[in-house]
Amino acid sequence: SRASFELNTRVNKKGRLSLGGKFASDPLEASLKAELREVDLLAVQPYVDQHYKVLVTRGNLTGKGKLDLSFASRDKPALKFEGDLAVNDFSSLDRINDADFVQWRHFGVSGLAFNLSPLRLAARELRLDDFYSRLILDAQGRFNLRELATDPDEGSEVASSSPAVAAPVPAQPPADVRLDRLVLTGGAINYSDRFVKPNYDAKLAAVNGMMTGLSADPGSVAQLELKAALDGAAPVAISGQLNPLRQDQFMDLHAQVTGIDLTSLST
Repeated sequence: SRASFELNTRVNKKGRLSLGGKFASDPLEASLKAELREVDLLAVQPYVDQHYKVLVTRGNLTGKGKLDLSFASRDKPALKFEGDLAVNDFSSLDRINDADFVQWRHFGVSGLAFNLSPLRLAARELRLDDFYSRLILDAQGRFNLRELATDPDEGSEVASSSPAVAAPVPAQPPADVRLDRLVLTGGAINYSDRFVKPNYDAKLAAVNGMMTGLSADPGSVAQLELKAALDGAAPVAISGQLNPLRQDQFMDLHAQVTGIDLTSLST
């Protein structure tokens, strides 16, 4: 038989969690409804430290959805989630360069549907509003996006020079992935090149665009329309078709930039 429960509690001082539903213990099965409201993300910093040299300075998680899970089959557990998730008012620092890294007002996914078996991930919309990123190529030619990832072998010792023999992994069917719409609004990207002489800085502002129809279906292509302003004046337009989820990573894009101020490239 299944038991019912309901839980309402505070999380990380300001956040709220509401959780309720039915569950059974033998075998473990549950059908739950959950809602998170403004849960502070500063508590995730220890987990970020394990993988990235990034400091999370602000952010909160909000979401609502339904989770169904079942371990009735030990070899093939069932897990489904449907709902909406968003990370709002997020800010982070690049610890290597001691500079702002990524910020945004709203990053959310709506109409999210995840199924474990068969593996399926779909979303109606992925939206990023009022975002900012700082990209840096330092004097040694190191790109901050690459350098900020923690080396998994850093600080570890090699126990043996003999290569490990891995057991063969059975082939898995390709995942069913679909994103109906990706929306970008109010974006800004600052790029600093300290490797070339003279050094070069570029600012991409008013980044707005949309991509529709992204799918793992090998016969599909997504449509992309992106507009921005380089250094606040030169219009930038990128349009075309692409599908990075296909085996051939199909891409057919057209870019146009007009009115570039060449004095920014000179000494």
